[in-house]
Amino acid sequence: MARRTIDPVTLEVVRNALLTIAKEMEYVVGRTSRSMFWVETGDYSTAILTPDGQMVAQGPAGIPVHMGTMPLSVQRAMEKIGWENLEPGDVIWNNDPYSGSNHLPDVLLAQPVFDEKGALAAIAAVRGHWMDIGGATPASYSTANRDIQAEGIRVPPTKICRAGVLNQELLDVILANVRMPQDRYGDFRAQMAGCTMGEQRVQALVRRYGSDTIRACTEEILSHSERLMRAEIRRMPDGEYAAQDYLDGDEIDQRPLRIQAKVTIEGDSLEVDFTGTDGPATGGINAPYAVTCTAVYYTMKVLTDPEIPSNSGAYRPIKVFAPPNSLVNPPWPAPVVAGNHETSNRIIDVLFQALAPAVPDRVVAGLAGSVHAFAVGGTDGRPGRVGNEYMFCEPVHGGRGACLGQDGINAIRTGVVNIRNLPVEVLEMRTPLVVDREEIVVDSGGVGKWRGGSATLRAYRMTEGQGVLTIIADRATFGPFGLFGAGAGARAKNLMKSGREERSLFSKCHGPLVPGDELLRQAAGGGGYGDPLEREVEAVSRDVLNGYVSVESARRDYGTVVDGQTYEVDLVATEKLRSKSKEERGL
Repeated sequence: MARRTIDPVTLEVVRNALLTIAKEMEYVVGRTSRSMFWVETGDYSTAILTPDGQMVAQGPAGIPVHMGTMPLSVQRAMEKIGWENLEPGDVIWNNDPYSGSNHLPDVLLAQPVFDEKGALAAIAAVRGHWMDIGGATPASYSTANRDIQAEGIRVPPTKICRAGVLNQELLDVILANVRMPQDRYGDFRAQMAGCTMGEQRVQALVRRYGSDTIRACTEEILSHSERLMRAEIRRMPDGEYAAQDYLDGDEIDQRPLRIQAKVTIEGDSLEVDFTGTDGPATGGINAPYAVTCTAVYYTMKVLTDPEIPSNSGAYRPIKVFAPPNSLVNPPWPAPVVAGNHETSNRIIDVLFQALAPAVPDRVVAGLAGSVHAFAVGGTDGRPGRVGNEYMFCEPVHGGRGACLGQDGINAIRTGVVNIRNLPVEVLEMRTPLVVDREEIVVDSGGVGKWRGGSATLRAYRMTEGQGVLTIIADRATFGPFGLFGAGAGARAKNLMKSGREERSLFSKCHGPLVPGDELLRQAAGGGGYGDPLEREVEAVSRDVLNGYVSVESARRDYGTVVDGQTYEVDLVATEKLRSKSKEERGL
């Protein structure tokens, strides 16, 4: 069949229409969702896919780890059910990491869209992180589980709606196994509403232009992204580039785990080989294959032209080999809950290190490298709310690594999870915890000609009631790396104070929380870029003024003498100090 030629005006109208549909779906989900996790942090994503499951459009605020795994999740789901068994009004459920999904809390609903002739025209999909999907701990977050069965309820690809009729019995079973089911039901309905909106808008678009035109447009949209990505890869020098980095470990073994990658660039294609990576972790920090691929896609998106449309076409030139029975491609029933955002973030850092010699003007130094998730659930003890169930989960923001010509960004969510933070006012209203302080951590950004982004810390205090806390973080053992003579970012830490006892917590842990307990959580800072002795003295002075760098660090690390009262730089003393430091280093 000859390829149909599409005029550029129609192509652009259809392209923007699909993007607008995904955006409208995102808006509907946000406006109708119930849990504070969705309303406040926005941990959900929307997409339109082609009839064969290639993502052609995504919502503008989509979560990278949701979007990268979306095509494989949909394709595996449709293959299991059978493409020929789809009919109008069906909605498919898939939260199975061993069927293309990422981790159990991220629930995918996908609705096939049919044209007036009954042919499959597209798929509308919404993926959202359910605050709880069952399992041993509130929010279904713990790396202490030894298999995926303990992490929560896993529903393989199935029709949650068949021909427009909700499978109420299945939904009842799911809701009976999760905490705060009323909130989960509200978010489920929001996902359904998003899918319905996508179906209606795509059908209207198909009626206007016809299925053949839409099909031709979507293929050209995907091919256009592929051409742009191939052109970007072609600009990179051919060769093999390798690096490795480590995770702190899981809650069970608490031993470092190695991720090793070799990147091969040849012409307009790129392959990433994870041979040499450690075997599966005992606890839940394994990364399913779809998550591993997503981390690779994200890295290439960061290193190439940001104007390349984010769709499946952009990833056609990229191949990923993840050895079976490894940390980055575990066998069933390995637990995976934190691989979604901890292991994936380490993969990104490994690839940045590997490609630094190839594209030094594009890579970023080590990221905070962790969502630094903190989940608490239990019963409230405040007056008027005694016995009420509560639950929340939120990140702590760290520093982004520096890059050529730019300091890292302070207090930002980095990597594949770009959710917003939970406002203090909402947290204190909905839970018995209070936040005593939140601040930028001085000297947490890696030193360099361009400084790494500064980390934040939050200090919590339990007032009344009881709860179970879970922490899933990383970069507490191995700080984010610096590049080209720069320093590493500060390592993450968690401190618990119970009565007069203060103790350091491993980066992944869980346990009881009682009134009076205080918890301090600090994310990691970003790595620096370039020789810190080459940093402009005005920038060092400004950092001291803003509280990012101490007077002591300015002198010790940057060779800059700053007055702690006036913040003025003693240029003569600075020149002498820098010359002495360079001599000591043999420069």
